Amino acid sequence: MVAKKKTGNKSDTPTRAKTKRQTRKRLFIATLAEERGNISAACERTGVARKTHYEWEASDPAYAALVDEIYSHVCDRAEQTIQQIMEHGEVERNRLAAAETILKARGKARGYGTERRETEHSGSVKKEVQAQVHVYLPDNGRACYSAPPAGTPGDIPE
Repeated sequence: MVAKKKTGNKSDTPTRAKTKRQTRKRLFIATLAEERGNISAACERTGVARKTHYEWEASDPAYAALVDEIYSHVCDRAEQTIQQIMEHGEVERNRLAAAETILKARGKARGYGTERRETEHSGSVKKEVQAQVHVYLPDNGRACYSAPPAGTPGDIPE
């Protein structure tokens, strides 16, 4: 067997770092799937910082696609659970809440999930407000201050 001679070439280093990063990404994706899309739990288990996860997601389209797939799967499971509760729930209140959740999430095109408040008013509203406003501008020490003459609109009654 022929032993490879180390050349001291630094071109190996980025490849090793890239491989290590790819391994960490794969581990994080697997853990994120196990944690049902919970980023905090996946970060804690893998030792990957949240910031690192978001940087990977922004810079690596393949990684972002895998994360989106996990989120989509989690949403599908949640919808399944809600539909089961809606159809087979023992408590009517739970069935109604499940149906409302589905309509809010999926029925926006039909007008569900958009909260509207309508207020009706009859009669008239009339309110007059009168206020006296006195404005004094400081001279900032550039001129001597002199009070306005007594009886002028700027005078403040005591």
